[in-house]
Amino acid sequence: MKTGHFEIVTMLLATMILVDIFQVKAEVLDMADNAFDDEYLKCTDRMEIKYVPQLLKEEKASHQQLDTVWENAKAKWAARKTQIFLPMNFKDNHGIALMAYISEAQEQTPFYHLFSEAVKMAGQSREDY
Repeated sequence: MKTGHFEIVTMLLATMILVDIFQVKAEVLDMADNAFDDEYLKCTDRMEIKYVPQLLKEEKASHQQLDTVWENAKAKWAARKTQIFLPMNFKDNHGIALMAYISEAQEQTPFYHLFSEAVKMAGQSREDY
């Protein structure tokens, strides 16, 4: 079968368009200008055990939307975590938080936008945190 110049050019253009459509678009992620990261240096385990459960409980109690998103993500995480390899000491709350953020980001929900803006503004220093 002999293919002419026009057909080859058409196929190449169609291929380029399809490849471009399905390309993953990269987005640069960095710290917000006024974000604060205390890194929990040398106290991660203590923070996870002593403060995180109560803080999460308080946040969910005062933000109904967070409570709903968290519970939905908890169910998704329970199904997902059995299918993947997890790093040592990976906590369920980390997986639930990731599932919540990813699910909401994919759908571009109001919660996603609210949360993203809050992260940029919250905890600007140890005093504000």
